[in-house]
Amino acid sequence: MKKNFITLLGILFINYSFAQNFEQQISNAEEFVSKKEFCKAYDIFKSALNTENQGGKFEYYYASISAANCEKNDDALKWLNVAQEKGLGLQNGEIEYIKKDENFRKIRNTEQFSSIINSIEKKLVEKKNIEEQKSKEWISDITKNTIPQKKSKFNFAKPGFALYYSTVDNVNVPYLVYVPKNYNPTKSLKAIIYLHGGIVNTEIFNFDKPEIKQEPIFGLSDKFNSIIIYPFGKKDFGWLNQKKAFENIYKIIEQVQKTYNIDKRKIYLGGMSNGGTATFWFASQRPSIFAGFYAISANPKLEIGEINFNFDKPFYEIHTKDDNVFKFEEVEKIYNKNKSKNWHFETIENGGHGIIYQEQGSKIFENLLSKLIQ
Repeated sequence: MKKNFITLLGILFINYSFAQNFEQQISNAEEFVSKKEFCKAYDIFKSALNTENQGGKFEYYYASISAANCEKNDDALKWLNVAQEKGLGLQNGEIEYIKKDENFRKIRNTEQFSSIINSIEKKLVEKKNIEEQKSKEWISDITKNTIPQKKSKFNFAKPGFALYYSTVDNVNVPYLVYVPKNYNPTKSLKAIIYLHGGIVNTEIFNFDKPEIKQEPIFGLSDKFNSIIIYPFGKKDFGWLNQKKAFENIYKIIEQVQKTYNIDKRKIYLGGMSNGGTATFWFASQRPSIFAGFYAISANPKLEIGEINFNFDKPFYEIHTKDDNVFKFEEVEKIYNKNKSKNWHFETIENGGHGIIYQEQGSKIFENLLSKLIQ
């Protein structure tokens, strides 16, 4: 038994050492690629990628670049093909970049290169068809869950997602309502509004993407027995500098209150990144209907007005020291200058801008809301 255990430890050590050795080799090779020392990079890739399926799509892509520039065309095409088999080219803009990549100028007109591009384009069509089908099913499901506004009493609501719209200047602005499992229309519940981030890069309302289900806020609905209200924003109608988009949040809340039994004393608002920044406007400009506020990875600096940091309601914020979008030092400086009794600023050592999407992100988010919703 002892011998077998020692043997197992030996195998684990060898595998660990091999993994470390592979990662170091790849790192060295990619550094040579960045220096345009392609033949040195090629020699390392040739040694490192000698195990079937070892490495990811980008390792093989850089290996292909090194081979093409070192006039090892057969390996360049072989590695580029492995890269596409591992999913290279399926993200936005990748295939256009590959087609124009000057590193492949000497193999671009070969039959093998055209075949690789054709394979990627075929996969893209298949991916698009699958995504469109999933989107149709998603829209169908959340539309079915929509319920009419109350007449004399609140209606039964199926747990899960429901899609609604508010109209602003002839624009239908979508929003989701997530109903917890224990919702009883005869009993009022808390409501948590979540303003998403990424407004500056969002061209359309992304309500048709089923991936939205993975947003951490929805996973906390049952934990806090709360209805979640999730408005959608975009670059030209979002919580950056469009005041009508800010004011529309109040309209959405009014609509939801006419449809679901919400405790008007327990409505909380917050958000992530741009959504967290927008929260400062609500907290300092029009806080009356809210019980409290929260923000994640937010910049306490508005484009549509000054912030009065003497908040009347509790405001809980978290920020990581390694945030690469809104630098911690700059945010902390604003906090230190404008400290107030209701502004609770918490620091996390690491996790980046998207801290709530990391491994422990949901727990961090839950702890933040727990302090707010006492």
